[in-house]
Amino acid sequence: MSAAEHLKNHRYVASLTLPSETLDLLNTYLDDLIRQEALSHSAEVMLRRISPPVCALADSVEDLFRGKNNAAMRIINCAVKIAKLSGSGRVSSDALQKTVIESIGMLRSKHVNRDKILQQINADLESVLHLALIKVPSETREDAANAGRISGAKIVAALMVVGHARRFDLEEELLYLSLTQWFELLVVAIIQCGAHSRIVKEADRLTFMLFYIASDECGEKRERFLNLFISKFNALLAILEPFCLGHIADFSHLKQAVRPFIAELERAGAAI
Repeated sequence: MSAAEHLKNHRYVASLTLPSETLDLLNTYLDDLIRQEALSHSAEVMLRRISPPVCALADSVEDLFRGKNNAAMRIINCAVKIAKLSGSGRVSSDALQKTVIESIGMLRSKHVNRDKILQQINADLESVLHLALIKVPSETREDAANAGRISGAKIVAALMVVGHARRFDLEEELLYLSLTQWFELLVVAIIQCGAHSRIVKEADRLTFMLFYIASDECGEKRERFLNLFISKFNALLAILEPFCLGHIADFSHLKQAVRPFIAELERAGAAI
């Protein structure tokens, strides 16, 4: 399904579609922005995908681009920065659009008003951008040669972490873990296996599972989820090589870091 069809058919976003004249006006503003920022083709694709649902939540296209400090325009500006970091691949464009659409759907289902939705999406994207910028591997010749690939992987990994973290009330320590060592694990998985690979999809499910268990929402299913998580976590680590594009990821530290957040790991009888 294309991005446009996904947006059109999404149950919570269907009411946010734009009239053709509004879409034409939006594209005119985007043309100017793309020229000013000298965006690559892949960056342009990302921006054009993300703008219609954001514009539909704003009061008007004119208000969106006139007010530099409104939440909708901050989302556009943040998307531009993410686009510039994401390299030449289209994976980041897909992941970013999915994050925004899922955010709108989740927040609208909770009857959150438009301003709050825009503020929350802006906060999510700023978290993605901040995470992608601070987790820079030590400079090596190999890193420089693969800068676009690394940046794209970091953006996709950041969207995974922020997208799942949004769904749960996480303790500060678990949030820190997810934004550091778990993020690093996802980046390595994406670089080594590809963003659309079965391994990365499994890592994405494990991210959700970790937060789900830690949030206590699984109730009586907790022990079963713990056993499943431990098994799949160990299997993932066995597949990945810690040395990746000149950067060494310390998975042994990640193993230890996971322990405090799931106290029943040892009681469940499965050692990490």
